[in-house]
Amino acid sequence: MEEQAPFGKPEYELPSYLEKVQSQLPALSLLMQLGWRYLTPEETVQLRNGRLGSTILEPILVDHIRRHCRYEFKGATHPFTENAIQNAVQALKVFRATGAMHQNEQTYDLLCLGTSVPQTVEGDTKSFTIDFIDWKTPENNLYHCTAEYKVERIGFQKHYVPDIVLFVNGIPLVVVECKRSAYTQTKKQPIDLAIDQLDSYQGKDGIPQLFLYSQLLLALARDKARYGTTGTSRRFWARWREADLETTIEQLIKAPLTQENIDKLLSGPFADVRKKYLAVLDQGREIYGQDRALYALCRPQRLLELCYKFILYDGGIKKIARYQQYFTVHDIMNRILSAAGDEPRPGGVVWHTRGSGKSLTMVMLAKSLALRTDILNPKVILVTDRIDLDDQICGTFRACGLEPEQANTGKHLVDLLLDHRTHVVTTLIHKFATAVANRKMIQADRNTFVLVDEGHRSQ
Repeated sequence: MEEQAPFGKPEYELPSYLEKVQSQLPALSLLMQLGWRYLTPEETVQLRNGRLGSTILEPILVDHIRRHCRYEFKGATHPFTENAIQNAVQALKVFRATGAMHQNEQTYDLLCLGTSVPQTVEGDTKSFTIDFIDWKTPENNLYHCTAEYKVERIGFQKHYVPDIVLFVNGIPLVVVECKRSAYTQTKKQPIDLAIDQLDSYQGKDGIPQLFLYSQLLLALARDKARYGTTGTSRRFWARWREADLETTIEQLIKAPLTQENIDKLLSGPFADVRKKYLAVLDQGREIYGQDRALYALCRPQRLLELCYKFILYDGGIKKIARYQQYFTVHDIMNRILSAAGDEPRPGGVVWHTRGSGKSLTMVMLAKSLALRTDILNPKVILVTDRIDLDDQICGTFRACGLEPEQANTGKHLVDLLLDHRTHVVTTLIHKFATAVANRKMIQADRNTFVLVDEGHRSQ
């Protein structure tokens, strides 16, 4: 919502107790049960020293680095100096927000890869990496959520106030907009209103500095929920589908918050609906559509996995996995890892419809393979039967930051397959057949993965 005089604004844009009771408070309560610690709006202002144009909660980030980031040198483990910590934080804050996608991509790379800082020990100076987020060990991170997160608009003496923001180590990774289940003064659906709101936040005259760091965006309207990522256009906002969540969610909803957490949550912007919401809790509530989305996407371990392994930049467009792509990659990885010892890894078939994003699924699978420390030097070979498909897949990989080698001839393919420095190879099926018949070729090791596109046409 925008903080300004309400006169002349449509009724559906005004703060509403129904929005708070039906969507915002249930969402925050569930997030707290999932391990997110609630910060009041006043606390987030204090953590930013009153600078509402800033969006990172810097003291929390500094605390995380002090506690968990270490480097090894000459067999000993050392903490980073305060100067190094401040330099790392500054590297994350240096970007000037304009709403440009390449800036979001640069901050994404920084979040995933960390930043290098020099450290001197016993007269020797070397560079070591500070990781802003521990992607591999979720419990090493700090998780906070807040409501009514006030951010100053670029070039205005006004603010936008997103309904809910989730922070990992003080970095705002998730932005959520909540709407009540129905409105009488507009023909637009509540979900569409929430998506429009998030879209306006991201504009040049909005609060693009918040979306430098955002990875997941959620539009909630009690019974419905849609998700996207930074820059996602309206038609690509998706619904997440996942089975067997009801029992766990029901247990979380029924588990009471501590009195301290209830008092903290039902203060500030929610003090006016305290009695109404406590009455809802006393009666017991059903599971909403937004509960399923929040549990599926925002429990800490799942959120980190989605951000780290299932976000791609494809030709300047940021994309996050659909549920089909996520579970397909998981099923393939489980199949790959099911072989014991030195046994050959089992294969399999994935059936796709046209336009289902199979090229991106391949990229996400290659990314998951590359990130597995127990799969040494994986080599991924992508085989297609048409030149345009080969070019498309090669281009997709390149646009997503993975540099593939495109085989020009059968002999060139043999050279690429024998080169241990090459990790992703694209080829046409007739070149693959030529390479297989080549005498130089030795039996591929178990960490070679062949992905055949349009397999039904050529097999």
